[in-house]
Formats: sequence, structure tokens, C-alpha cells
Amino acid sequence: MRPRSLRGGGRSVSPSARVFVVAALAAGLGEGSLAAQDLSVFSALDLQGRVITDGTPVRGTLGPQDLIATGGRRIQVWELDASDGDHLQVELRSGDFDAYVYVVGPGLGEGLSDDDGGDGLNARVCVVVDEPGEYRIVSGSLSSATGGYALAVSPREGVSDGACPEGDVEASVEAADIDDLPTDGRALSVGSEIEGVLSSSDPTLFGSLAQAWAVEGRAGESFSVDLVLDAFDAYLFVAGPGLEADLSDDDGAGRCDSRVTLTFPETGLYRVVASTLSASEGGPYRLVASEQPRPASDEVCSPPSTTVTASLNVEDVAVVGSLAWEETREGSLTGSEGQFDGKMMQAWTLEGEAGARIAIEMRSSDFDSYLYLTGPGFEDPASNDDGAGNLNARLCAELPEDGEYRVLSGPYSGGESGQMFTIRASRNDAAALCEEFEMSPDAITGVLAQLPTGGRALALGGEGEGSLDPAVDARHPDTNHLIQAWSFRGEAGRTVYVDVLSDEFDTVLYGLGAGIDGLLFIDDGAEGCNSRMSITLSESGSILLLPGAYNQDASGAFRIRASEDPLPMEDNGCDFSDDDAPTGLAAADVLAGVSTGEARPVEPITVASGSLGSEDERLAGGQPAQAWTLPAQAGEEVEITLVSDAFDPVLYVDAPSLSPPLMDDDSAGELDSRITYTPTEDGVLRLVVSAYATDATGAFELRIVRSVPGPVTR
Repeated sequence: MRPRSLRGGGRSVSPSARVFVVAALAAGLGEGSLAAQDLSVFSALDLQGRVITDGTPVRGTLGPQDLIATGGRRIQVWELDASDGDHLQVELRSGDFDAYVYVVGPGLGEGLSDDDGGDGLNARVCVVVDEPGEYRIVSGSLSSATGGYALAVSPREGVSDGACPEGDVEASVEAADIDDLPTDGRALSVGSEIEGVLSSSDPTLFGSLAQAWAVEGRAGESFSVDLVLDAFDAYLFVAGPGLEADLSDDDGAGRCDSRVTLTFPETGLYRVVASTLSASEGGPYRLVASEQPRPASDEVCSPPSTTVTASLNVEDVAVVGSLAWEETREGSLTGSEGQFDGKMMQAWTLEGEAGARIAIEMRSSDFDSYLYLTGPGFEDPASNDDGAGNLNARLCAELPEDGEYRVLSGPYSGGESGQMFTIRASRNDAAALCEEFEMSPDAITGVLAQLPTGGRALALGGEGEGSLDPAVDARHPDTNHLIQAWSFRGEAGRTVYVDVLSDEFDTVLYGLGAGIDGLLFIDDGAEGCNSRMSITLSESGSILLLPGAYNQDASGAFRIRASEDPLPMEDNGCDFSDDDAPTGLAAADVLAGVSTGEARPVEPITVASGSLGSEDERLAGGQPAQAWTLPAQAGEEVEITLVSDAFDPVLYVDAPSLSPPLMDDDSAGELDSRITYTPTEDGVLRLVVSAYATDATGAFELRIVRSVPGPVTR
């Protein structure tokens, strides 16, 4: 079973972990159509200066700070002004992730998109401009992967919407070729440190200023080069003979400095290119070349153009006013706000009462609104991004205590002086506006403590039988799954093991009451989907045991028992829904009986297709299995993604140095699997394609991406 997190279980989610999901992409970027009325969402997103013109390639880097679409896909948005009658090819290339491109604008209706229309995992889509105006190009990864990319919009004859002719266009991304950059007598060697200056007279690479330095490389020689600077955010390239692709890096040396490390595959002339992350930046820099990498800086990259005030604590955010119930207030940004959780925030005070259900709305036509709520009973702030739709925020909460609360309001990213917004706190409209209300852990515990036992009691050494019935039993106030209250009397200092067992659903168990600090929660025990909780009370007294179902629509019979000397846990197979991962499959002997995979070799930076069938080998648990081999080199990170529309895929990576083998179920989003691994020695990896269900069959794809090394994104 993969780990699960429930807010009501006393586990909090840091505000920094909350990500922005583009509302218009609710159907999933690349998975379906984008409704025409939602295209305005892209026009509201902060471009951060990203503008692209016909025939001029640009580059960017997807990082953890970027927007996230449904399924965890990272995206950046570029603006393009197109003229009537233009025939354009849009090409997105990356050596770090599986590229996905989306184009929206006048006359395109639901928009155009592509995944692998270019070579390899690169994306390419063509557009016929019937209406002039501003278009938006969404550069993205097919998953949560990050790294560098290049984007080009080039004139191309013979195109139709979505379809590109065979062959490459001359002014494609490849036209920005590192080999064409002059070195002008600039030479770099191992052990040297040189200085340079990027200026407006220099050529551009992917739309940014660039200077190339010549390096004489010898086959087998180790080489590490750092691009060090204070004036701009560095971007470094290395190209030359024997390299399958140009190497690049953003912040691999720490700070805003870049680093590329490699072993020259051949003897010959290599180019080291100093460039920037922004098309408009330039200034002095240093290149430091050595045989082995130097220690990297621990500093976080904060370029001069984007340096912000250090993040504040909630109580340190400046209060600009107070909110009264049912009253709309107008506000504006000053540009001097402090940062909370990386966002420009203002604070408002709000008097609240215990049990009140409230809705706080923030609306702006100038930026993407974001709200936090903190105060009595909220150890971690509640937050909301787009709850009111169209990039407006609506935070719905149930207040746990009387007292003064603090509402933080501001833009999700960026923000400029004079930008306007409105903010409103309401109790009267909350029921109509909100489907669900965020609750503090204390409030959830209070609701659970009031559940009636209906005479159900469990004694030490005893066992009871129950049944979850949606027509009778209560639901958890936060997760909405069925639960049932049982009483149990325990003694201080005595450890008791409580088991919940069912052949009809995946069980969970809560515990609360005298001698328990807060709310205890457990999902699974050592086997299957049955639950086991260990309880040691700090004082004697009666407590509540709350067995329940993990899935909201699950119900059925169960057993509950309490013991000081528990029996071995029973394996109920854990086969209740596709939301559950196979049980026990990470054991060292799970792949026993599966072949070496030598008959199915696969290379890095490729997509391989296959199909699981009833004739395939089987895992120890009975699931179908198909083995592949992948050559790997020490220190080279590989990302392996297993995708299928026919079954719920499960991926294993095995090697002599791996015990047990690596396993993943759903890390690539939806039901797809992904494992990222950096071998410590040269060799061959065994990739085993499998499935959650024992009767699974159908087509799949293995997508392999290699980094040598990949960019380190901030």
C-alpha cells in the first residue's frame, strides 16, 4: 500500500506544499479538450516577460516554482503575436523531460496540443492563423518532471491545424546550434579560471546572449566547469564530439551558478557556452574548469532581478485593516509587502466564533488571488487559490474557537504596486457558496468525540463484529468515509493492540479519549489492507475506537479485536479498488521467476512499446510481468516512466546493487508509474513491467530519459 495522508489524523500539510493548479486545465493538459470559455485563464497568467517571435528560438527551465496543471504537469506560458494567414510550426524540445506543448488563441476554439510529434519525446504542432491577435503557447512536461527546454515558432508552408508536414523546417530549434557560435580565440583548459563579459554585441542562443569557449578534450579525461557570476542567473552548455546531446545546467553549482561535469567520450574540440536564463541579461562572469567538481554552494538562487524580501512568519505580516462580516473591502498592493510562503501578502483581522462556517472571497482582475486563514485552533494556516473560479480565491472553513483570526491576502505570484482587489468575509452565504469546509484537527477530534457508540463495546481479549452501513453510520467530517464508534476501557501504561479486519473493504482505525494525546490514526498493518493500532494510555479510562473504510463508497462487514499478545495479522489480499497498490510487492523475492529481460533491450532517451498478455510471466503475487533491459552508467540519472490506458501499471527496477528492487505504482500521475534512479556503478538494469491486477492485459509504453547530469532547478 502506498502511504496516505488524512488532515483529520493530526497530520498537517505545510502551506509551501500547496501547489497552483491551472483551473482551465481541470480536464488535464493533453488529456482532453479545453473549453473555449476557459481560454481567458491563460491571458490572466503572469508571463514573467516570456514573449516569443517567429523564427527566434528561446529557452526556459521548468522548476518547482512553476505552475502545475492537473496530474502534476509543470508548465510555463509564452505570448505570441500572430498575423492573419501565418502558417506556423511550434516545436518544444527537452533532454530533461517528456515535452508537451499547447497552443490557444483566437480562432483555435479548444486549442491545439501535441506530445511526441517531434523526434523522440519532443513535441511539435502546426497552426494556421485565421484570426490575428495574441496567442498563448504553454510549454510543459508530460509529468511533474523539471529541467531545461527550447521553444521555437517558425514559419512553415503546407501546414494544417495540428498537423505538420514530414521533415524539419529550417528555422526550427536545431537552427540555434552551439557549433555555429564563434570562439574568437577564447580557450579554456582544465585547471584554468577565466573572466568574460556578456554584452549586447554577443550572438544569441535560444534568444539569450551567449559566448563560446574552445576546450581541447581527451577521451576518458574528467572535466568539470562552473559558470560563476553575480549579475545574472547563469545557464551553461557543453557540446562536442561523442555527446549524444548537448549538456546544459542552470543552478548545479549552487546560488545562481551553473555546473556541467562529464568524461570526454572522444578526443576533439568541445565548446563551453556561457549564457543566461533571461533574454535581456548580461554582465561579467567567470568560468572555472577543473578535473573534479568543487564543493557546491548551499545558497539558494535569487537573481538580482527577482530578489524578494525574506519570508515572514504569519504574525509578522503587516495588518492593513479589519474585516467585518458581510462587508466587501477594497484593497491594493503597495509593492513593499513582506513575503509569506514566497508570496506577497497583506493581513486582515477577523473576529470569529466557535463553530461558525465561513467563506472568505478575494477577487482581482490584476492577478491570481491567494488566501490564507490562521488563528485559534489552526496550527497550520488553511489556504485557497482558485475556489471562486477564474483565478479568484474562496476559502471555506469551520472556525474551531472564539477569537481573533488573521486573513492573509495577495497574489499567487508576482505582484506590483497599485494592483487592485476586493475581499469579503461571509457567514450568511457560506452554505450556498461552499460544498466543503476546512476544519482544524482539534475541531475534527471534537466532532468524532461526540459520535454515539450505540452500545458497542470492546473488551481486552475480546472480538466484536460490526458492519458499516451508509444509511446508518456516520461519516468522517473531513474525509467523508464511513466510521463507527466502539467504546473500550484501558489501563494506564498498558499496551493494547487493536485490529480491524475485513474481507469487504480497506480498513482504517482512529482512537481518541482519556489518556490519548490528540487523535490516533492508522491505515494498514503488516499485511493486506487490515489495520492494527498500538495504544498505550497515559491514564486509565474509557476511549473511543473508530473503525472505518478508507474509500468513501466502501461499506460492509468487519471484525474488531483487542489484545495484549496479538495474533499474526491476516492478509486479506488488499484487492478492493484500483486506488490501492499491490501489497508486499517490494519484497526481495517478488521478481523470482521473472526472466532477465535480455530479449527486450531498450536504450536511453527513447520510447518503447509493448503489450502485457495472459502468456507473460508472473510475479510472486500472480500479477503479469514482462522484463526489459536498460544499459546504465554510474552517476547518470535515468527516469523510467510506464504508461498504459489498458491497465493500472506497476514498475520495478532491479540491479545487482538493488536489494530489494525499486517499485512504483502511481508517481507519474493518474495510474502511471515512474522511477528515477542514479546507478552507483556501470551495468544493466532490469525493468519489469507489471500491473496491479492479476488479470491485467493490454498495451503500454516505456519512456526512458537520461540526464548527464540533468539541470539542478531551484
